[in-house]
Amino acid sequence: MKPDSHFSLFLKLLPVLLLLICKPAQLFCQKGVPLYLSEHTKVSLLTSSPGEDLYAQFGHSAIRITDTLSGQDLVFNYGLFDFNTPGFYLKFIRGKLPYQLGIQRFDAFLNAYIEENRQCRELEINLDEKERLALIQFLSVNYLPENREYPYDFFFDNCATRIRDILENKFQANYPDTSLVKKASFRHFLAEYVGQNSWINVGFYLILGLPADAIATFRDEMFLPDYLEKHLENAFLGGQPLAKNKINILFQNQPQPSDSFLLSPILVSCLLFLMALILTIYYTKRWTKIFDTVFFSLISLSGILFVFMWVGTDHFVTHKNMNLLWANPLYILVILNLYLGKNGKYLLFLLITLNLTVLTGWKILPQEFHIAMIPLILTSILRLTDQLYYVGRGKYFFEK
Repeated sequence: MKPDSHFSLFLKLLPVLLLLICKPAQLFCQKGVPLYLSEHTKVSLLTSSPGEDLYAQFGHSAIRITDTLSGQDLVFNYGLFDFNTPGFYLKFIRGKLPYQLGIQRFDAFLNAYIEENRQCRELEINLDEKERLALIQFLSVNYLPENREYPYDFFFDNCATRIRDILENKFQANYPDTSLVKKASFRHFLAEYVGQNSWINVGFYLILGLPADAIATFRDEMFLPDYLEKHLENAFLGGQPLAKNKINILFQNQPQPSDSFLLSPILVSCLLFLMALILTIYYTKRWTKIFDTVFFSLISLSGILFVFMWVGTDHFVTHKNMNLLWANPLYILVILNLYLGKNGKYLLFLLITLNLTVLTGWKILPQEFHIAMIPLILTSILRLTDQLYYVGRGKYFFEK
């Protein structure tokens, strides 16, 4: 490191150094946000309930720093990202979008959750004065422009796990080595929040691969803000409870009506199978051709997406996706076979076999599949078998 860079770093950290020798002290964070500190400083965990948007479905965690003497009240938030990031959407899809630590005023933070009708809770963390200063120093250094960004990972590096790791690594907090939910996979934790028979959960079952079926440890559970809060309630620091007081509800949300069964994924997939069954029994060239073309196109596009999420992104949990057994890019060849009249019986036999493998291995395959996939797989088997029957007799399918 060059001498001038040492000096530059010293200037950036000078407010932090002053913090250690002055009480009360004033730390000017980036964007001119002043942070006043005294012996009355309080540190607490903020936890919000899930929201309606997909990115808010699992709640949120943040750290609140309050000084009752000066009236300073700020929130350190690890859940921010910049919409102006070059190539925002591509980076988001590929898992390369950096998240960052931000600082917000508490009243603005709380008002945002009130407007979204999301419960907000506070749990004061039992830190002594030296530990509070050390935490604020760490957060302040972490907020420097060169430090604030981090490679976000939904399961292993997010707004909740960052707080877990700070308390664990910085202060040696001890969490009870007991999972709150016994032998539950990451996939099951997601279903707990979005509902087992919701379209969002079906999307998770489709896009997430084998890593999502790993059993979550007690530390892994804390990727969810609610579970971080529950574990902190039972944690210890230096032989003392980490939670200083009971949970304080800052805003109580109003309950929302649950989704109805109408147009649920299971119902839609069953109706799709029924339609395929009717078209198979009462064959019409036009409608059967349209159905097969649309259905197999969607299946092949899904397979292309699964392959891309496996080999083209940094999302670890989308790798090794066994949904490729029943939804893969080979269905493009099935569509070509329909229109070009090629033999293709070996392709049809292969795809039927792969679909049957999923059904027969439903309980023993290492990846869990959503029950709404069963009617879709049966639809594939039905339509592929119908085609194989006529191809096996040396006929072009739509000439039957």
